[in-house]
Amino acid sequence: MRKAIGCLLVGAAINVALLVAAVNGVGAATSYLATHDAGVQDRITIRGGVIRFGPYSASNAACMAATIRLAGTCVYVHDNGTHASVGIRSLSWAANRCDVVVNTDAVDQTDEIVAAIADEDETISRLGIQVGVSGGGAKATLFAYRYNGEHVCANASRFGTVSNAWLQLTYLSD
Repeated sequence: MRKAIGCLLVGAAINVALLVAAVNGVGAATSYLATHDAGVQDRITIRGGVIRFGPYSASNAACMAATIRLAGTCVYVHDNGTHASVGIRSLSWAANRCDVVVNTDAVDQTDEIVAAIADEDETISRLGIQVGVSGGGAKATLFAYRYNGEHVCANASRFGTVSNAWLQLTYLSD
């Protein structure tokens, strides 16, 4: 009984000490200092959409109808009644002709990138491939890699006709 009461008292003392440290900003406590003014939420701009990966196929009606498409491929902005894109101006190949550069209308030179997020859909994930993004500003580059590090081109036949990469670029605009 004494041992149980002793343990409770020690536990309570530790909790009080941690609470005092947190209130006083001592030790592991974290304090938050805003880096921007209070109206920052009104300055958030989002660009992005669904980029469909896959090989060229003249019989792929969605690919052929795409307004924004890499010439000679079925890598295109998938925008229809259930998929939207915002601010994507064009697609182009990176210098390696494997990765996709997404050109946007998003920002001027003073805007700041808050987050650049790319994610693969279930079709790409099932292939053991991850999609990532680098950049921000007026352009972002999408990369695809297998989990073992193998680089995969966006127009690889393994993608078929319904493989999507989801892209979101969030900016703090002036």
